[in-house]
Amino acid sequence: ELIALMEGAATCEDLLGGGLKGEALDRAVAAAQERGWLPRSEEKFNPTRVAQKILEGMRFVTHRDSETIFIYNQGVYEPWGEQAIREAVRRELGEDATEHKVNEVVAAIRETTYRAPHEFHSPDPYLVCVENGILDLRTGELMPHSPDYLLLNKIPVPYDPSAECPEIDRFLEQVCPDPKDRQTLLEFFGYCLFRSYPIQKALMLVGEGATGKSTTLNLLRALLGRENVSSRSLQELSHDRFAKADLFGKLANIFPDLPSAGIVDTSVFKALTGGDLIKAERKFQHPFYFVNYAKLIFSANQIPYARDMSDAYFRRWIIIPFPNKFEGPNCDPYILRKLTTKRELSGLLNRIVQAVRPVLERGSFTDQPSTEKIREEYLRRSDPVAYFVQTCLLPDPEGAILKRTMYQAFQAFCRETKCVPVSEVTFNRRILDFVSLTEVRLRVEGVGRARVWVGAAFNPDVVRSVEMAGSVEGRRVAVAYGSVEPPSGGEPELPMEGNFLFDRLDRDDRVFSTLSQSRPSSAPSHARDADFPKELEKPGQAGQAGQEPPMKSNAELGVEDRPEGGSEGGPHLGSDLSKTAETSDRPPTTTPMKGNFAETPMKGDDGPPAFPGPGIVGRITDVARALVILRGHFLETELLDEVEKAGLRRGDGAYWLERALQEGEVMEISTGVYTLV
Repeated sequence: ELIALMEGAATCEDLLGGGLKGEALDRAVAAAQERGWLPRSEEKFNPTRVAQKILEGMRFVTHRDSETIFIYNQGVYEPWGEQAIREAVRRELGEDATEHKVNEVVAAIRETTYRAPHEFHSPDPYLVCVENGILDLRTGELMPHSPDYLLLNKIPVPYDPSAECPEIDRFLEQVCPDPKDRQTLLEFFGYCLFRSYPIQKALMLVGEGATGKSTTLNLLRALLGRENVSSRSLQELSHDRFAKADLFGKLANIFPDLPSAGIVDTSVFKALTGGDLIKAERKFQHPFYFVNYAKLIFSANQIPYARDMSDAYFRRWIIIPFPNKFEGPNCDPYILRKLTTKRELSGLLNRIVQAVRPVLERGSFTDQPSTEKIREEYLRRSDPVAYFVQTCLLPDPEGAILKRTMYQAFQAFCRETKCVPVSEVTFNRRILDFVSLTEVRLRVEGVGRARVWVGAAFNPDVVRSVEMAGSVEGRRVAVAYGSVEPPSGGEPELPMEGNFLFDRLDRDDRVFSTLSQSRPSSAPSHARDADFPKELEKPGQAGQAGQEPPMKSNAELGVEDRPEGGSEGGPHLGSDLSKTAETSDRPPTTTPMKGNFAETPMKGDDGPPAFPGPGIVGRITDVARALVILRGHFLETELLDEVEKAGLRRGDGAYWLERALQEGEVMEISTGVYTLV
């Protein structure tokens, strides 16, 4: 008590009524220990007192939902607060610092620094913390750092109004030659600085490899700071419930080289770009809510196909092509190092601040196309093979095109439409997902014996000056063309009964509603892979990856080899199917086959019959193959994922195909061949 009076830790009134108590006692004990009159080992631990001492030298705020503690550091609050507190407690307590005591101090500081979630996204979004102060996007004014602004992001670049970026200017002119696209790119870079999402747009850079897409994204990442950028793919954001949490407190989510796997659910994407309240989770932690302001930015060789055909999805995209390839002597391996100097980045900061100011004032980016144009561009770049089939081919049972000529026309079509072409092996495999073609070997005049696709002809309005040649077998074959000229007004209007691709807008939901249901207990238990003949497997699936589809002989197709003179004889490829079946060695097929055909194995002695007639035709073995055709051009891997979600094995396809029959999606079933309505 004497020590307390001497040190001013207590007054005479404090000593009345039973002596020192509470905080007065704590202050007296602390004073005695400071003078060495009382050993520290006898000190009574008080977590509040230790917390107060730490708070005298540090500034913390705690997010109430996530319980993340942020520490103020040179203009910005960083999410390493708990780690900083633990280190400070151990320094303060020394050998007496047990895990229990450290946790108590952390809890005490967390309790006194809670902030409501809305306070983390309500600070003025126009204020940007840069290396040398706080920049106001509206006026360009630079203010000193202050802990009064609850800012979570700091740009690791100084603001210098006089800085230029000649190297970055030159680079962007090379990779993005269109001035309008380049302006939009700078505007979107500046939009990343704005900590709100009023303009519901995401950015997609599209082009082949070595076109500068990844370098551009790495440049933006260097400007914003790696700690201010998350990296989740569009697919992860759609399917991984923990992915959204990575975007909290970030300025951008940048993911290069998106996989081509399709997007089934776009609701998360629309919520992240729409200013909605997002529920996020981290493993083994409490869920929390936040409003996202991280701008979504991706690049891709081929845009992933999306099931969502709504305006709400397509209008959110800004698609910027990167058309120029940089290889060999045109490729500078040190280009990123030249672009990311302090001076260059400071100049880029000036560029994007100037570019985004009018965007925020008017609420839109410069020269944006209509939603219909964006939809067309997205679909064109998400599946060039489907786009080629719908634009350049017409159904024709008697039509025949050299395989190599077909692929050459596809390459020319991609050049004209600025699509990213796929390899010839991939093209020859993928085209069978959209059109019933049969590969045969014919003796073509002026060419010799060659591989030919039978079942389609070039659209004369698009593929001009087609050169035809006769064959020994009596068939006219397209062997060359003059030019490929896609219509400027968009895709041609083809009649439904003659179009290889059915209307995705009308059929998507019906097909997927069948897929997404779990298998009822009444489903046949014996519908397994054994029910389907191996010869019905998708071409190229049974062999090695990238293998060419197997050739069919004329005998297998019901076509008799003719002598060199070209004399008549035997059924030809355009004959009536019933007559073909009767005159061949194959037993007659059953068509149509309604009801529970899962109990009737779809087998044939020689595999499927030829079916060159008009309409959408496909060979099936199980649910994966059937639904590839049913979906038009949805990726097979995604369909397999849907099957797995429903708890099915691949061989359960007979049951699900019957369900499709009942939904009216399939018109005929005949020994593994079906035709869509």
